[in-house]
Amino acid sequence: MNSIGENTKDAAAPARPAPLLASAVLALAAFFAAPLLMAGDVYRWIDANGVVNYTQQKPDGVSATLISDGKSRRRSSRSAPESAAAGAVATVASTEDGDLNAGQQKMLDELKAKEAERKIAYEAAKKDNCARSRSLLSKLSARGRIRLNQEDGSQIVMREEDRQARIQAAQQGVIDNC
Repeated sequence: MNSIGENTKDAAAPARPAPLLASAVLALAAFFAAPLLMAGDVYRWIDANGVVNYTQQKPDGVSATLISDGKSRRRSSRSAPESAAAGAVATVASTEDGDLNAGQQKMLDELKAKEAERKIAYEAAKKDNCARSRSLLSKLSARGRIRLNQEDGSQIVMREEDRQARIQAAQQGVIDNC
């Protein structure tokens, strides 16, 4: 110990970067080895409980779809959206081939019905927004001065800049919804 009470032996000891360096080397090795480990075929299949499974070996006695083989994955020049679209087409094709059990088919039908309801609700909301945008545009364009009611009950006149901004927003609403 020195006169201040510090231990000079600990202060002179070199730092140990070995664990940090070893961790970095291990992480880099795992990063570069991962594509080599994933280079095999990938199959998609549905078990008796309706669970979708992905394996590297084609299961026995079950209808399985080859999603990707290791060779084409490494040489593939398709972009990610194209690959996703191809996967979606393969999924639709496999469902059309009768790979769904009765429970899955019921769930698919329910999803399709909900999607149809959602589209109807969307179109109704869009129609309502169109009518509101047109009405607002008509009111903003026809009147010279527009008065706004404040929370305290008083009225103020809308500034021309605000009126023009609201007119533009209403025009955009008409474009988007009509």
